[in-house]
Amino acid sequence: MKLQIHELKNLITKKMSKNLKTITLIAIVILAVSCKKDKSVNPNLPIANFTIIDDTIPYGIGSNLVFDFTNTSTNATSYRWDFGGGYSATTTNGRIAYTTTDLVNFFSTNAVVGGDVYHSNQVKLIAKNGNDSTVISKTIVVREEL
Repeated sequence: MKLQIHELKNLITKKMSKNLKTITLIAIVILAVSCKKDKSVNPNLPIANFTIIDDTIPYGIGSNLVFDFTNTSTNATSYRWDFGGGYSATTTNGRIAYTTTDLVNFFSTNAVVGGDVYHSNQVKLIAKNGNDSTVISKTIVVREEL
């Protein structure tokens, strides 16, 4: 009986090994056939990026909420800025002047530190070249001095 079990195990192992080799070969063939070069890929894929002149600005009596953004994207032919709250622009570089109402309406209040309240918002830039585009988001912060 022990010999029969051992022979049965060997037979199963051989069959599984043969089946596994067959499955592996099929998978390789499928991969080889499906890996055709896509000629529609834009060799000049745009890469969205920007810098912020000052990503944290103080806000108090008499101050304004103006942010300036320098576009450092590559291979892009058009741009769309999303400043949040429905504000947008299609200029190369971005500039936005928020109001105190904007702080309440769509900025997130993140922390109160040392009597100052910190509000944050995401600014998004979409860089396009033909049908291709990439997106980058960065956080800006307003430090409300109380």
